[in-house]
Amino acid sequence: MDEHNRLSPSNMQATMPLLSHFKIDKCSLFKDDNWNLDKLRRPFITWLTSLKSEERKTINKEEEA
Repeated sequence: MDEHNRLSPSNMQATMPLLSHFKIDKCSLFKDDNWNLDKLRRPFITWLTSLKSEERKTINKEEEA
């Protein structure tokens, strides 16, 4: 996550809640527990940009509750 966030603009930053939802939504990408940045960064960005602003806010707020 740190490496992705270092390489990304502020509107593409990863958070733990977003990554958790991404892993659930894209479980086929996770054959093991390896979070390979080269393999997952592009699908994560595509998934993240497909979310509406409200969806992203809701996901991030779920972790706070």
